[in-house]
Amino acid sequence: MTAQPPPRRALEWLRPPRLLPLALAAMAALALVKLERVLGGGAPHMPAALASVPPPAPSSPPPASTPPASTPPASTPPASTLAFQAAPEAVAERVLLENLRARRLELERQAEELAQRELLLSAAERRVAERVNELRSLQ
Repeated sequence: MTAQPPPRRALEWLRPPRLLPLALAAMAALALVKLERVLGGGAPHMPAALASVPPPAPSSPPPASTPPASTPPASTPPASTLAFQAAPEAVAERVLLENLRARRLELERQAEELAQRELLLSAAERRVAERVNELRSLQ
């Protein structure tokens, strides 16, 4: 009696998955996530520095009555206290400006480095040209 191979259905789950159905499933899942964000009003991606900024506090309604004209006008708070009362938009703008400043400084440093390399390269070219002329004169 010879052993018969197992039925084909039994080994079907062992074969590697097909790539096209997996890719279609992944695209469908991504499309659902995007659609949920668009329709559900999901928050857009924000950098970590901006995500930690608290939302602005709701403004209080203005007072119903104005103070009498005989009272002196309220003095404005010093500039140092105004800095602590900055709106989140101002904080986000400040973070952005600081990032731009750091990038500008990095670009300036790279430009200086390139200029220095250019000077070194021209000096090396000049020395090679002098050496070639010296060797030609010896021939």
